[in-house]
Amino acid sequence: MLTALHDIDFVRSHFPETLLLAREPVAWGNTDTVLTPENLLTARRMCEAFDEHAAECVVCKELVEVTSVMRLDREGLHDEMSLPSAGQVWWRAAIRARLEASQRVARPVSWIFGISSACAAGLAIALVQLLWSPMRVAWGGSSLGAWAAWLDLESTRLLLAVTNLAPLTTTAVFVLLGAAACLLLAPLALYFVLSDE
Repeated sequence: MLTALHDIDFVRSHFPETLLLAREPVAWGNTDTVLTPENLLTARRMCEAFDEHAAECVVCKELVEVTSVMRLDREGLHDEMSLPSAGQVWWRAAIRARLEASQRVARPVSWIFGISSACAAGLAIALVQLLWSPMRVAWGGSSLGAWAAWLDLESTRLLLAVTNLAPLTTTAVFVLLGAAACLLLAPLALYFVLSDE
Protein backbone atom coordinates (compact mmCIF):
# COMPACT_ATOMS: atom_id res chain seq x y z
CA MET A 1 0.00 0.00 0.00
CA LEU A 2 1.34 3.44 -0.95
CA THR A 3 0.28 6.56 0.96
CA ALA A 4 1.43 10.15 0.35
CA LEU A 5 1.51 12.17 3.58
CA HIS A 6 2.99 15.43 4.91
CA ASP A 7 2.37 14.76 8.62
CA ILE A 8 5.78 13.55 9.85
CA ASP A 9 4.54 12.54 13.33
CA PHE A 10 1.71 10.46 11.87
CA VAL A 11 4.15 8.71 9.52
CA ARG A 12 6.50 7.95 12.43
CA SER A 13 3.73 6.42 14.51
CA HIS A 14 1.94 4.35 11.82
CA PHE A 15 4.32 3.40 9.01
CA PRO A 16 7.36 1.13 9.44
CA GLU A 17 8.88 2.00 6.04
CA THR A 18 9.11 5.41 4.37
CA LEU A 19 10.20 6.98 1.09
CA LEU A 20 11.12 10.68 1.51
CA LEU A 21 10.53 12.71 -1.66
CA ALA A 22 11.39 16.31 -2.52
CA ARG A 23 10.90 16.45 -6.30
CA GLU A 24 13.16 13.37 -6.32
CA PRO A 25 13.91 10.59 -3.82
CA VAL A 26 15.90 11.69 -0.77
CA ALA A 27 15.91 8.51 1.35
CA TRP A 28 14.11 5.19 1.55
CA GLY A 29 14.00 2.51 4.24
CA ASN A 30 13.08 2.16 7.90
CA THR A 31 11.08 5.19 9.06
CA ASP A 32 13.42 5.94 11.96
CA THR A 33 16.46 6.05 9.67
CA VAL A 34 14.72 8.00 6.87
CA LEU A 35 13.06 10.78 8.88
CA THR A 36 16.24 12.14 10.46
CA PRO A 37 16.84 15.88 10.82
CA GLU A 38 19.57 15.70 8.18
CA ASN A 39 17.29 14.07 5.57
CA LEU A 40 14.44 16.49 6.33
CA LEU A 41 16.81 19.46 5.94
CA THR A 42 18.04 18.05 2.63
CA ALA A 43 14.44 17.68 1.42
CA ARG A 44 13.63 21.28 2.43
CA ARG A 45 16.70 22.61 0.58
CA MET A 46 15.72 20.66 -2.53
CA CYS A 47 12.21 22.19 -2.45
CA GLU A 48 13.67 25.69 -2.03
CA ALA A 49 16.05 25.09 -4.94
CA PHE A 50 13.11 24.01 -7.05
CA ASP A 51 11.23 27.19 -6.15
CA GLU A 52 14.22 29.28 -7.37
CA HIS A 53 14.33 27.27 -10.60
CA ALA A 54 10.56 27.68 -11.04
CA ALA A 55 10.89 31.45 -11.24
CA GLU A 56 12.96 31.04 -14.44
CA CYS A 57 11.27 28.00 -16.09
CA VAL A 58 7.82 28.50 -17.70
CA VAL A 59 6.64 24.91 -17.13
CA CYS A 60 7.81 24.76 -13.53
CA LYS A 61 6.37 28.23 -12.81
CA GLU A 62 2.94 27.00 -13.89
CA LEU A 63 3.35 23.92 -11.71
CA VAL A 64 4.18 26.08 -8.67
CA GLU A 65 1.13 28.28 -9.29
CA VAL A 66 -1.21 25.27 -9.52
CA THR A 67 0.22 23.64 -6.39
CA SER A 68 0.01 26.92 -4.44
CA VAL A 69 -3.68 27.25 -5.36
CA MET A 70 -4.28 23.65 -4.34
CA ARG A 71 -2.41 24.25 -1.05
CA LEU A 72 -4.54 27.33 -0.29
CA ASP A 73 -7.70 25.36 -1.07
CA ARG A 74 -6.54 22.56 1.24
CA GLU A 75 -5.82 25.00 4.07
CA GLY A 76 -9.23 26.61 3.57
CA LEU A 77 -10.93 23.24 3.85
CA HIS A 78 -9.00 22.50 7.04
CA ASP A 79 -10.15 25.82 8.50
CA GLU A 80 -13.80 25.13 7.63
CA MET A 81 -13.74 21.61 8.99
CA SER A 82 -14.63 21.34 12.65
CA LEU A 83 -14.18 18.26 14.75
CA PRO A 84 -16.92 17.48 17.26
CA SER A 85 -16.06 18.00 20.90
CA ALA A 86 -15.14 15.09 23.12
CA GLY A 87 -18.43 15.45 25.00
CA GLN A 88 -20.42 15.24 21.78
CA VAL A 89 -18.51 12.13 20.67
CA TRP A 90 -19.11 10.53 24.07
CA TRP A 91 -22.81 11.44 23.95
CA ARG A 92 -23.22 9.88 20.49
CA ALA A 93 -21.41 6.73 21.64
CA ALA A 94 -23.67 6.49 24.70
CA ILE A 95 -26.81 6.89 22.57
CA ARG A 96 -25.56 4.21 20.15
CA ALA A 97 -24.77 1.84 23.04
CA ARG A 98 -28.27 2.29 24.50
CA LEU A 99 -29.86 1.71 21.10
CA GLU A 100 -27.88 -1.51 20.60
CA ALA A 101 -28.76 -2.67 24.14
CA SER A 102 -32.46 -2.06 23.57
CA GLN A 103 -32.29 -4.00 20.31
CA ARG A 104 -30.58 -6.90 22.11
CA VAL A 105 -33.34 -6.89 24.75
CA ALA A 106 -36.11 -6.67 22.17
CA ARG A 107 -34.99 -9.79 20.30
CA PRO A 108 -35.97 -12.37 22.98
CA VAL A 109 -39.18 -10.48 23.75
CA SER A 110 -40.17 -10.50 20.09
CA TRP A 111 -39.39 -14.23 19.87
CA ILE A 112 -41.58 -14.93 22.90
CA PHE A 113 -44.33 -12.74 21.45
CA GLY A 114 -44.15 -14.64 18.13
CA ILE A 115 -44.27 -18.04 19.85
CA SER A 116 -47.19 -17.03 22.06
CA SER A 117 -49.04 -15.62 19.03
CA ALA A 118 -48.53 -18.90 17.18
CA CYS A 119 -49.81 -20.84 20.21
CA ALA A 120 -52.88 -18.59 20.45
CA ALA A 121 -53.58 -19.04 16.74
CA GLY A 122 -53.23 -22.82 17.07
CA LEU A 123 -55.55 -22.84 20.07
CA ALA A 124 -58.14 -20.76 18.19
CA ILE A 125 -58.00 -23.12 15.19
CA ALA A 126 -58.37 -26.15 17.47
CA LEU A 127 -61.34 -24.55 19.23
CA VAL A 128 -63.05 -23.72 15.92
CA GLN A 129 -62.51 -27.26 14.66
CA LEU A 130 -63.82 -28.72 17.93
CA LEU A 131 -66.99 -26.65 17.75
CA TRP A 132 -67.45 -26.71 13.97
CA SER A 133 -69.50 -29.90 13.56
CA PRO A 134 -72.01 -29.15 16.38
CA MET A 135 -72.42 -25.58 15.09
CA ARG A 136 -73.02 -26.83 11.57
CA VAL A 137 -75.73 -29.15 12.90
CA ALA A 138 -77.27 -26.29 14.86
CA TRP A 139 -77.16 -23.95 11.84
CA GLY A 140 -78.74 -26.64 9.72
CA GLY A 141 -81.88 -26.43 11.82
CA SER A 142 -82.93 -22.84 11.99
CA SER A 143 -85.37 -23.29 14.83
CA LEU A 144 -84.74 -22.16 18.34
CA GLY A 145 -85.05 -25.74 19.50
CA ALA A 146 -82.04 -26.80 17.42
CA TRP A 147 -79.94 -24.09 19.02
CA ALA A 148 -81.11 -25.12 22.49
CA ALA A 149 -80.26 -28.77 21.74
CA TRP A 150 -76.78 -27.76 20.55
CA LEU A 151 -76.18 -25.61 23.65
CA ASP A 152 -77.38 -28.45 25.91
CA LEU A 153 -75.09 -30.92 24.14
CA GLU A 154 -72.08 -28.64 24.44
CA SER A 155 -72.71 -27.87 28.11
CA THR A 156 -72.94 -31.62 28.81
CA ARG A 157 -69.64 -32.23 27.00
CA LEU A 158 -67.99 -29.41 28.95
CA LEU A 159 -69.30 -30.78 32.25
CA LEU A 160 -67.91 -34.23 31.39
CA ALA A 161 -64.53 -32.72 30.54
CA VAL A 162 -64.40 -30.86 33.86
CA THR A 163 -65.36 -33.97 35.84
CA ASN A 164 -62.56 -35.88 34.08
CA LEU A 165 -60.13 -33.28 35.46
CA ALA A 166 -61.26 -33.96 39.05
CA PRO A 167 -58.39 -36.37 39.85
CA LEU A 168 -55.95 -33.46 39.65
CA THR A 169 -54.74 -32.60 43.10
CA THR A 170 -54.34 -29.11 44.42
CA THR A 171 -50.58 -29.42 43.94
CA ALA A 172 -51.05 -30.00 40.22
CA VAL A 173 -53.31 -26.97 40.01
CA PHE A 174 -50.64 -24.83 41.67
CA VAL A 175 -48.01 -26.22 39.28
CA LEU A 176 -50.20 -25.34 36.29
CA LEU A 177 -50.85 -21.85 37.66
CA GLY A 178 -47.12 -21.38 38.30
CA ALA A 179 -46.26 -22.45 34.75
CA ALA A 180 -48.84 -20.04 33.35
CA ALA A 181 -47.44 -17.22 35.52
CA CYS A 182 -43.92 -17.99 34.30
CA LEU A 183 -45.03 -17.83 30.69
CA LEU A 184 -46.68 -14.49 31.30
CA LEU A 185 -43.90 -12.95 33.41
CA ALA A 186 -40.88 -14.28 31.47
CA PRO A 187 -40.76 -11.38 28.95
CA LEU A 188 -40.87 -8.82 31.76
CA ALA A 189 -38.15 -10.63 33.69
CA LEU A 190 -35.93 -10.75 30.58
CA TYR A 191 -36.45 -7.04 30.00
CA PHE A 192 -35.45 -6.09 33.56
CA VAL A 193 -32.47 -8.45 33.66
CA LEU A 194 -31.02 -7.33 30.33
CA SER A 195 -31.66 -3.59 30.70
CA ASP A 196 -28.73 -1.37 31.76
CA GLU A 197 -30.60 0.86 34.17
